[in-house]
Amino acid sequence: MATRVLRTLGKGVDHLSMAGGTFAGIIMLIAALITFYEIIARYIFHSPTTWTLEITMFILIWFGFIAMACAQKEGKVIHLDILISRVSPHTRAIWQIVTLVSSLIFVSIFTYYGYGFVADAVKSHQTTIGVFVAPLWIPKLAIVAGGGILLLQLIKDIVAQCYFIRTTHLKHGGGLWDNPIFLIFIFIICVAFGIWLYQISPVGGLLFLLLTLLFAGVPIFAALGMAGIVGLFMLYGGENALYAMPIMVYGALYNFSLACLPMFIIAGQLLVVSGTGQELYDLCDKWVGHLPGGAAIATIIACAIFAAISISSLVVAVTIGLVALPALAAGKYDKRFT
Repeated sequence: MATRVLRTLGKGVDHLSMAGGTFAGIIMLIAALITFYEIIARYIFHSPTTWTLEITMFILIWFGFIAMACAQKEGKVIHLDILISRVSPHTRAIWQIVTLVSSLIFVSIFTYYGYGFVADAVKSHQTTIGVFVAPLWIPKLAIVAGGGILLLQLIKDIVAQCYFIRTTHLKHGGGLWDNPIFLIFIFIICVAFGIWLYQISPVGGLLFLLLTLLFAGVPIFAALGMAGIVGLFMLYGGENALYAMPIMVYGALYNFSLACLPMFIIAGQLLVVSGTGQELYDLCDKWVGHLPGGAAIATIIACAIFAAISISSLVVAVTIGLVALPALAAGKYDKRFT
């Protein structure tokens, strides 16, 4: 009975995360349409609007926070697995719980102080500055909404991983360095050492702590966030400094220069699904393919052209790489060089 209830709750959390991802996709499309409307109104009808930029920034903030749980649910959160991939499946499964708990700790702290950030905006009636006036609690609420859904998703993933370990026979490794208890002990010691080192050398301490978290497989967003929390706590003296955390994250997203992102994302997606990468690579190969190392040169040129079109280096690497890697392999290029 308990297992059935947990499964039902888990499916509900997954549906909620996917709903957040769908909502994020819809509002990103709306942001692109708003930007398109502003371009038409400004350059064709010479009648620029006063609200499109602010609304687009609000949407980008909601997109950034509300899509986090969907990324976690789909396993799209980026982390380093250089060391973790070398241990046995049993140790790797247990270690995944450690990384999930680390993420849960960070998201809990961030959401807690984010709630205070939103409450202050409501109490003080904060609004935007300019011609278009809107209450600032609307975009700031995304911190709590996105953080809350991500918390539920992380808890669900931890429970599911524990159940998976208990019900699945996984291959155990041998040796001390494949012992999960020993690895957890070393991880805690390294984290504590990084915090202690910060008191002697702030830069060295934060760097050591960040590298420890990253190489332990903690998701990059959580590793950076936890290192930042330690830095704020130690540098500015106590808990009050942590109230600055949501302010800094919100300020990074509340930036008018990011208003171009929706159009860039749509343009990049169109280029990926239309096969433009293949055609672009073929064109560059025809230009310089006859030269010594021509395929490699064509790859670099294609990436340069595509990077000028797309805002994402990851999209460039994936799109051109899917075409260039087989071509370079067929040309007998060294694998490491490729």
